[in-house]
Amino acid sequence: MYLCEFSVSLCSSFSRSSPPSLASSFEIQASFAYLKVRCKINHFRPLHFAERLILQRAFTFPFSEFLDVQRALIEMKEVAVGIVTRGDQVLACQRRSSAVYPLKWEFPGGKIEKQETPPQALARELREELDIEAAVGEEFYRQEWIYPDGLAAPEKDGAFRVFYYFIHSFTGIPLNRVFEQIRWVSLPELQALDLLEGNREAVAFLVKHGIQAR
Repeated sequence: MYLCEFSVSLCSSFSRSSPPSLASSFEIQASFAYLKVRCKINHFRPLHFAERLILQRAFTFPFSEFLDVQRALIEMKEVAVGIVTRGDQVLACQRRSSAVYPLKWEFPGGKIEKQETPPQALARELREELDIEAAVGEEFYRQEWIYPDGLAAPEKDGAFRVFYYFIHSFTGIPLNRVFEQIRWVSLPELQALDLLEGNREAVAFLVKHGIQAR
C-alpha cells in the first residue's frame, strides 16, 4: 500500500461516516504531519509498517497510546543482523525458551552500541553468539518494526530499526553460545519455521530475491 493510496482510503471513510471527534481529528492531523516529514513530500513510496500502524490506529485507540507509538518511533533501538550463508543455505537461530518471544527463529545479531557502526556491531555480535569472525558484506535490507505488546511491556522492547547484512565469508565453525539451537536451512525451510515476527518481512524479501541478491 502506498501513501497516496492510503490517504484516499482515509478520505473515503470520512465521506461514508459521521464527522470524527475533535480528538480523533487531532490524532489524524498529527499522523499526517508525521508522515509528511518522513516522506519528504514523496507520496509514492510504500508505507513502512510503523507508519501504517499509526494511520490505521488513529481511529481506534486513545491519543495517549498514539503518543506511545510516536515515542517508540523516536526511541527506536538499532539492531544489526546477519544473513550467514553456506552455499544455498542460511543459518537460522532459535531463541531460548526463557527469552522474550521464546523459541522463535531469527537471524543472529544484536543491538548496536554507542560509537559502533552497524557492521562493527554485527561482527561483534557474531563473535559473541557464534564464535566466528565474519566479513560483513553488503546491506541487504533495512526495516523499522514495532511490537505492539512491547509498547505496553517495556522489558520486551517496543520498536526497532533493523539493518540486515549478508555474511558470505567467515572464519571458524559456528558454535551455539546463546541460542536454543542453530540450524543450516534452505530458503523454503527457513520460510516454514516459526519466525520472529519482525524478521518475516526480510525473510520474504530474501526468498523472493535469493541469497545472491545485491
